[in-house]
Amino acid sequence: MSGTGLNKGRVLIVEDMMLVARDLEHTLQSMDYDVVGIAASGTQAVTLTARTKPDVILMDIQLKGEKDGIKAAELIGRRFDTPVIYLTAHSDKYTVERARITRPAAFIVKPYNPERLEETIQQALQYGRGAIGIVARDSQRNANVLLVDNSEYTQTVMMNLMGRDHRVKLSPSVGHAKDMIRQVETPFDLILLNLDLPDAREGVAVREMRRDMHVKTPIIVMGRGVKQETVAFLKTEQVSGFVERRSDFEFRLLEEVDRALG
Repeated sequence: MSGTGLNKGRVLIVEDMMLVARDLEHTLQSMDYDVVGIAASGTQAVTLTARTKPDVILMDIQLKGEKDGIKAAELIGRRFDTPVIYLTAHSDKYTVERARITRPAAFIVKPYNPERLEETIQQALQYGRGAIGIVARDSQRNANVLLVDNSEYTQTVMMNLMGRDHRVKLSPSVGHAKDMIRQVETPFDLILLNLDLPDAREGVAVREMRRDMHVKTPIIVMGRGVKQETVAFLKTEQVSGFVERRSDFEFRLLEEVDRALG
């Protein structure tokens, strides 16, 4: 990717590992973003936000020092309405719950993919602070979700769902997911299934869940390119939604989740 000289937005990077920060700065500049500063601590992040007035902040959660990224975002949120995108390698429930309260625009799991990074920044610029909750801000339902996925999107999707206060169980394959469905005492409220998994077999696995296992749970399927004939086939199995993995995938998936859960 090479710069065109157009300024897509002003970005503040908050990262205490300088090599990582400089690499991120180079990536953003090649995408035509104006990097207004690099903060290595939570305190510095608050100061630079006040001084540079960024359009969006990329915030590492695990900052060293008295204030981690979540605390810095909390302090920034009290004074500014700047959207924060969390960069993290951690997806434990406690961390996500702390981060969720600060109304982030999104989560990105390290190591980041440059193309998805730009998609997420553009969505944050469009929707602003609290973007992961914008569609369902009036919904109070917290669902038990089974995520059947084993791709580069898995951790980010899982964190965004947890950021909406859903309880998420992860299965890396359809076969494993079927075992989980058989073993749970309370049925899942929603199943998210990646059609690109080998044992999804272009949707045949959905038919087996419906007809052989009598699964009545709403199912949303996702994939890089869902064929029209596959869509037609899955509609006969009462699939609740189809989400193609392209630009703004995570946000459109959350919209489908809200729609399926009502």
